[in-house]
Amino acid sequence: MVLGALKEVLESYVTTVLQVRELEAALRKAKPGTNMHYRTLLRLHRQSVALASSLATRLRLTPQSKLDQSQPTDGDLPVA
Repeated sequence: MVLGALKEVLESYVTTVLQVRELEAALRKAKPGTNMHYRTLLRLHRQSVALASSLATRLRLTPQSKLDQSQPTDGDLPVA
């Protein structure tokens, strides 16, 4: 990944994580149920968490992004 693109992805990741935290705080204050505001917050939270996860993978911050597919993880021989 080119350095400029990496910086943009990192900025997006940080912004998204902050948004997730704000949504979580709003969800804690909101009353669960059929309230439309609560459902909107839940939807936005799910979308933001999915985006943060995707960005973390692109930045290689998640364990699965560090997994070397050529190395066995269960004792088997590598697949040719």
